[in-house]
Amino acid sequence: MKKIVISLLFFTIAGLFSACKPEAYDTFGDIVGSVIDVSTGESVKQATVTLTPTAKNTYTGTDGQFEFLELEAQQYTLTVQKDGYVTNRKLVNVIGGETINVSLVMEKK
Repeated sequence: MKKIVISLLFFTIAGLFSACKPEAYDTFGDIVGSVIDVSTGESVKQATVTLTPTAKNTYTGTDGQFEFLELEAQQYTLTVQKDGYVTNRKLVNVIGGETINVSLVMEKK
């Protein structure tokens, strides 16, 4: 009887450990955002958005939206530029597994 109890206890503990899986942590995050003209409130299309310290850049669409996907979790600087506007910068902290929403404004020169 004692051997049966010990065997059952052993298999129960072994089953519990085999069911435990290490948690997977997402180490990448995303930045999505929009660029708006500060005086009109309208979207700024075809503005260049640069991500530092990477060499990545993109352009805003006709809706003023942009995105940078699958970024390592760290601090970045977003720089937005367009002819006729003052350059604007913003610091952004990317957190693994999260999407950061950013709104950038631009002022005409």
